[in-house]
Amino acid sequence: MKRRSLIKGTLASAGLACSYAGLAATGNRQRRNIASFSTDEVKIFREAVLDMQSKSAADPESWNYLAAVHRYGPYPSNAEAQKYQHPDVLKTIDFDALAKVPADERAKYWRACIHHDHPATSHFLSWHRLYLWHFETALLASTDIAAARLGLPRSISGVPYWDYYASPRLPDAFRIPLISGRPNPLYVPYRNHAINAGTKGVITADLDAFRMGDMLNQPIIIDGETRRGFSGALEKPVHDDVHSEIGGLMTNQNNASWDPVFWLHHANIDRLWTIWQQRTSATPDTSITPEWRRKTFTFKINAAGALFEGSAGNTADGKSLAPNIVTYDSLVLPPKTPPTPLPKAPPVIAVASSLSPMKNGTNALTSDVRKVGVTNSGGTITLNVPSANRSRLGTLGNKSTSRAGAKDLTWAAVVLEGISITAQGQRDGFVYHVYMNLPATHIPDADPDMYKIGALSSFSLSCVDPEICTSGKANARFVITEKLVKIMNDKKAPNSIDVSLVRMTAKGPDGKLVPPEPSSALLEITSIRLEGSNDPIM
Repeated sequence: MKRRSLIKGTLASAGLACSYAGLAATGNRQRRNIASFSTDEVKIFREAVLDMQSKSAADPESWNYLAAVHRYGPYPSNAEAQKYQHPDVLKTIDFDALAKVPADERAKYWRACIHHDHPATSHFLSWHRLYLWHFETALLASTDIAAARLGLPRSISGVPYWDYYASPRLPDAFRIPLISGRPNPLYVPYRNHAINAGTKGVITADLDAFRMGDMLNQPIIIDGETRRGFSGALEKPVHDDVHSEIGGLMTNQNNASWDPVFWLHHANIDRLWTIWQQRTSATPDTSITPEWRRKTFTFKINAAGALFEGSAGNTADGKSLAPNIVTYDSLVLPPKTPPTPLPKAPPVIAVASSLSPMKNGTNALTSDVRKVGVTNSGGTITLNVPSANRSRLGTLGNKSTSRAGAKDLTWAAVVLEGISITAQGQRDGFVYHVYMNLPATHIPDADPDMYKIGALSSFSLSCVDPEICTSGKANARFVITEKLVKIMNDKKAPNSIDVSLVRMTAKGPDGKLVPPEPSSALLEITSIRLEGSNDPIM
């Protein structure tokens, strides 16, 4: 079957209901590492992206329409978007054009991406696999047009991927501003400038997800927080950290899909899922329920109203969309990432006075530290525990019936409220690891997990989730119960808790660590405090 022929029959047999008449067909698609692309193939890919970008935002095969399917800021105009977005965002996204698409169509097909949803029903991987296939169909139609226009053979049969574990620097094709005097459609000036310059690569998180035996349920502690299944452990930190490291458009869920590197990133995430699916295919995955499999997602194909509807179940076993219809040129698992050594505590940038009055009727164990700005250098916030609350803190871990009391604390957590990303934080992106009571000096061979309580990344904090956001600002809660119990270990409760935010450090082309550059604040935190309660933790 030729790629441009009807694909209705092939996908129906694979469990997909769709009608991609006249578009790129399902024939053999192979996604290749962008590093393997020839000069001519890069040229074809670049021209195909330009072709898609030149189409009207109302065209379902256009760059703007397909990007908005993922997510976008629903501003009625560029003037309104200017109030909330970094000015450079408007150099790439035309909100005036997006607003002209009928409202009912926008509501039905746009802003559909799934991130950080409930672990047991997570469709992060399944939705993005179908979305990537949908985008790829339009892309291949444009690569055919571009190849014919350039007089070159049609050698691209899938969206390329970027293997940042093997090559952490942004591919060269995305870092060149001008091609023969014309703007390069793969180059986005609104990224982290060191990433764009190639002087540093993205930081890649360890692939702990490959320790998972199921996709949605098995718990694992990563960066001090509990993740669930392969999906949860791959999305955060692996997926989120790459978004955050690139910065600019990629660091915000509303804007990320306008950066061409978004598609290479998600092709690689899908490739990692395919590797895991093949490695675990012999064992039935009991975390995948019939309800999960029946979930369907609908995408609009063209202006005539043709639709592509795919089910989550079609993506679940790696035998339908991938690898049978979609294959990858390499399914080799990346090597294990060297462990991050324990950093020493950064300088103290704020202190909560133990003399400050406590909030009545709350779970606060310390007063709030107010309005903290965190730069590239990170910083430590000292939370002094008032003497009246030290005895309460000391009841953590009282599990025996002879010791436990009605007022004994069952949990303690560091709470950060009103987290906002500054203009520089939006451009640069960031990943901070959050630690408790870091030593002031370096300790060789120390286990970072003894001190790590969480992480903050600019992509995770880009506030589109109403459950963690208030007035456009994000909140975070890091449970430290077990670590506090280990610290106390029948000793007195600590007089203070130090919370350190440490910016992840990347490697340059020479393999050496790139020290953080001086910067203004990348994020601002309205308040930080220690909380505890004998109520069930939320």
